[in-house]
Amino acid sequence: MFSCGVPPDDWKNTRPGSDDQWMASMDSSLERWI
Repeated sequence: MFSCGVPPDDWKNTRPGSDDQWMASMDSSLERWI
């Protein structure tokens, strides 16, 4: 599901300043899968 391959518990630590952008990209990916 995670295209970046980053666990949901670690992505916050690895990307502290790209939360909105990362979540936005995830939403787009989920919409494509649905």
